[in-house]
Amino acid sequence: MKRKVLHILLRQYLKNEVTQRESELIESWYHSFENKDDPPLDSDSKARILESLNKNIDNKPTAVSVSKISTPKYIIFKVAACIIFLLGFYIFIQHAQYSPNTPKTIKNEIRTFSSKIGERVRIDLPDGSILTLNPNSKIKVDIAGFHNGKRHIDHIRGDVFFEVKSDSNSIFTVNAGELNTKVLGTSFMISSYPELNQQKVSVRSGLVEVKLGHKLLSKISRSAELIVNRSSQEFKLGNLDIIQFNKRDYGQLLLKQVTFQELAIQINNYFGIQLTTKSKKILSQKYTVPIDKNKPIQDLLKAIAELHKNQYRKEGELLIFY
Repeated sequence: MKRKVLHILLRQYLKNEVTQRESELIESWYHSFENKDDPPLDSDSKARILESLNKNIDNKPTAVSVSKISTPKYIIFKVAACIIFLLGFYIFIQHAQYSPNTPKTIKNEIRTFSSKIGERVRIDLPDGSILTLNPNSKIKVDIAGFHNGKRHIDHIRGDVFFEVKSDSNSIFTVNAGELNTKVLGTSFMISSYPELNQQKVSVRSGLVEVKLGHKLLSKISRSAELIVNRSSQEFKLGNLDIIQFNKRDYGQLLLKQVTFQELAIQINNYFGIQLTTKSKKILSQKYTVPIDKNKPIQDLLKAIAELHKNQYRKEGELLIFY
């Protein structure tokens, strides 16, 4: 397959603008690389690469690595790009020394990290723990504390998933306002927005302890979640839908019986579109809506309006429901 034709087909494939035959052709080409070995390098090339790597690789990472997370629809494109890059690299290495790119690092201090609208960001912490910031989320990390046994995160807003590296000598804590979560080693998500009265802790694996101020609320185990009401300080425990929970990795989110306010926040998080209303009736309604950032927002807005026979109009940057 010629390189120019391949580029055109890949772009059309990502936009879902290919025929069935073209789609099968792209996927067949992609899978044809699964059982192929990498082309061998000669001894001189290997020596140059090894020497360059030894000069540029640090001993043990002690800083934070930050990287954006792409949804899986881009995998084939990235594989293709990597293959094209490697072919070019193989030619280039015959003439020049290779100098690998280093990940973005952060100095050891208290830092704030955030994700943009529609963006997911991965944070690799010094202890091996991994944080995933879902769209439009923000946290504050005491980087220096991770080097002296004090692993602490301030959850400012949004949906943040934590994969905590187990360390019996160092407790991992997360504060989201008055809500305090303590773990030794587990994976869980905290959903907390200053605008909303409800906070949520969802546990995918392990065990976490949740307090509200100094009051112990509960210990939550695998596949369970705790929902807290800020104003009344009441809480309830429920089962976590793991299948729906894991779909966030694919840019999908299922909202179940949420208020218009929470719906508006998540629409803004994923699409950057601001929904608002002055209707008390609409503000009292509950919405069960699947969000998929890979599908047209117009279809989603129509579905939202039809749920309760509402309408909407655009005024400036706002979509007003009535």
